[in-house]
Amino acid sequence: MSEMFYGYKNLLSLPDISNWNTSNDTKMNKMFSSFQLLSSLPDISKWNTNKYINMNEMFYECSKLSSLPNISKWNINKVVDMIKMFSQCSNLSSLPDISKWIINNDVKMSYMFSGCSNLSSLPDISKWNTNKMTNMDGMFYGCSNLSSIPDISKWSFSNNIDMSHMFYGCSNLSSLPDISKWSINNNINMSYMFCGCSNLSSIPDISKWNINDNNNINMSYMFYGCSNLSSIPDISKWFNNLKYNNGMFHGCSKLSSIPVIQNK
Repeated sequence: MSEMFYGYKNLLSLPDISNWNTSNDTKMNKMFSSFQLLSSLPDISKWNTNKYINMNEMFYECSKLSSLPNISKWNINKVVDMIKMFSQCSNLSSLPDISKWIINNDVKMSYMFSGCSNLSSLPDISKWNTNKMTNMDGMFYGCSNLSSIPDISKWSFSNNIDMSHMFYGCSNLSSLPDISKWSINNNINMSYMFCGCSNLSSIPDISKWNINDNNNINMSYMFYGCSNLSSIPDISKWFNNLKYNNGMFHGCSKLSSIPVIQNK
């Protein structure tokens, strides 16, 4: 069913497709992409998704959708691509409880909820198994109404992973979960991760992270434009081993002091 209705920008409604037999399909990518006038969907929660591997851009730019069917019931055990699945759904005010999804694969979630500027909270995605994931870049990019994040301090990462731009432009966030608990042992891209989080007033004690010469970690512009940030943890112990740190605290205009840092 890949790209089945792709590009129907003037479509106002869909017939009742809730009873379709989807048991043998494997791809839903771009299925409803760019339905810019569609305000609701049939109850596709009943679809059999047991064989699906690709949900890339499935609801991309459905900018009038205010809610989704209860897709938390879907079996996504084989899915590996959810890139931009809900991207630019700018009227979406809440999500089904997708914390129930069982994730066992390296599911690519780049820009999955980017541009969902009406979302104020998220389901408890801390329950997801992120151990095999490699792509979460831009996942919540531009979710400017998001006021809190679930306790993602429990997430673990065994692979090299891209988290760049993950919370870029989440300008309503005032605090972060205790991400100091993350085990940083691999190559990780965190550039621009919290860029533009202009309401953020403090950072967890990320000085606990294990940063050494063996890690290829990019933190360039990580907190760029966090203009309400008043203090920084003492990261002086590992800063010399950080290979990419350009503009890390650029634009943090409220800072009154910084740790003693000697750059390479």
